[in-house]
Amino acid sequence: MIRGLKSGWVVVGLCWAALCSGAAPALAAYNTAGSAAVATQSTVSSIASTTAGVVAGGIGSGIAGGAFTTVGSLTPNGNANFAGVNPQGGLAFTGTGRSAGNGGNERFGVWVNAGWEHLNNSFTNTAFSGNTWAGALGADFKVIDRVIVGAALTGEDTKLGTRFNSGHLNTSGWGAGPYAAVEITKNFFVDVTGLYQGLSNTTDRSSGAITGSYHGYRWLGVANLNGKFSEANWLFLPQIGYLYVRERDDAYRESGVGGGAVASNTIKVGQGRLGGKIGYQLNQVIPYVGGRWEHNFTQPTITIPAGVAGGSPSNSRDAAFIQLGFLANLGSGLSASLEANTRQKTDESDYGITGNIRYTF
Repeated sequence: MIRGLKSGWVVVGLCWAALCSGAAPALAAYNTAGSAAVATQSTVSSIASTTAGVVAGGIGSGIAGGAFTTVGSLTPNGNANFAGVNPQGGLAFTGTGRSAGNGGNERFGVWVNAGWEHLNNSFTNTAFSGNTWAGALGADFKVIDRVIVGAALTGEDTKLGTRFNSGHLNTSGWGAGPYAAVEITKNFFVDVTGLYQGLSNTTDRSSGAITGSYHGYRWLGVANLNGKFSEANWLFLPQIGYLYVRERDDAYRESGVGGGAVASNTIKVGQGRLGGKIGYQLNQVIPYVGGRWEHNFTQPTITIPAGVAGGSPSNSRDAAFIQLGFLANLGSGLSASLEANTRQKTDESDYGITGNIRYTF
């Protein structure tokens, strides 16, 4: 088993190698028409990741797409039934209150997931702080033992104080899209998610003297290759993935003395991810720790106009994401999970909480 576990991490590592080859800030440091766009450019990957995370949590609550899951308690030989894996192969829904070998025939699942994240950027000319809330409601169907398909509805609301221009940026939106998971071998499966989101934005600067509003939309896609292994009560889930985001904001004209015209803006992010989780089964509860390295192969480059003191930010492409949480089997088709996480990168620190409840039948 250990040998299989090691080989699983090697496979994921080789896939990642192949992918790779492909002080308090001053107020109003950068305050021009459309300057709030730098907050959007800075946060789009974090906010999109939060939205993707609440959907991944829904997938994971049933098939280990984003969190550790089990079907019932320990097997007679003491090993945990890991991550919705039937001994005969195939994906299984969780939260049934019995072992994968003695049931797990539920074909339908519904779930609700919610997440909150606090965002903080400390670089003078892009400094902001605030909160984003994201939620998702989903339903899925086990087409065959090795394939699950579903759809999710999402909502988000973000409120930022943009200290660099003494203003604010508020964004809200709704979205929808499909997801699926397919087992390719006994120890590996892939999951994919696609979302379209419509966005509404309001902004102000110069302490509210200049205001604006505009609409936008966002396309979001995520694909992951997941490993799934167990050794006694220990559970292992290595993962390599890719997140793609394309956001388009409409042109608009600011109101107020000193306001100006703001051109439309398109933001693209392509992010590779490498990491995993390790958990330990304690009866019907599985605490876990996890982490991943995030690298933006594609991202906007924020350039502050010449003459603005402090210059441009580092435009770092790398971040570390760390998570700590647990999943609980509540019986009678119900399961729940709760997770705290943080994302750390140059000039920015984010802290969040996500939770999920799932019912299978």
